[in-house]
Amino acid sequence: MRVHHLDCATMCPVGGRLYDGCSHGVFGRLVSHCLLLETSRGLVLVDTGIGLRDTLDPYPRLSRLYVDLLNVQLDPERTAVRQLRRLGFDPRDVRHVVLTHLDFDHAGGLEDFPQAAVHVLRRELDAARDRTARALERAGARLVLQPEAGIFLWADFGRDTNVIAAEASEQGVLCAPGSLFSPTQLPSTLMRVSAASCLNPAAMRFLAESLR
Repeated sequence: MRVHHLDCATMCPVGGRLYDGCSHGVFGRLVSHCLLLETSRGLVLVDTGIGLRDTLDPYPRLSRLYVDLLNVQLDPERTAVRQLRRLGFDPRDVRHVVLTHLDFDHAGGLEDFPQAAVHVLRRELDAARDRTARALERAGARLVLQPEAGIFLWADFGRDTNVIAAEASEQGVLCAPGSLFSPTQLPSTLMRVSAASCLNPAAMRFLAESLR
């Protein structure tokens, strides 16, 4: 097995060695350390760094405060998908993505590898699902089903979620109205929500606005 070490998101926050313990100037240097493993069964990526879309158009999904505070260098050439191509690999050959945690600088590039199976620690998924549930409740949704495991929960939005989904698509947000899961496909106030929605500020803002 061969291992490639990748820096898939460089951050240079003001504070120097207070951040990284070794810098001598005003700015520190932190990296999103990802691993690309060449195995007999295909490529395995450990963490993804920041995604390509977020380097090109960051603020629909990333927090401006966080990007500015950490002085994140939004360089498309540092994304995992671009680095893989430079190494001579086809990103479609990544069979598995292993996420150490779900911060944007470690999991933001997931969408660049849609063919890969994703592996995440149970506690990370549980934490994300709980954050999404609490955010929906604060916005005014009523939780109908919040399972103890899995990647989805169900919420009642109090109005036709087909309409919400149509409005969402115009803003680049994908929603799953309850009618999609009904044999009659009649309008429903229920929506299936991904546990990872809390990681997408644009999606959570839209859902909160739809409940006003």
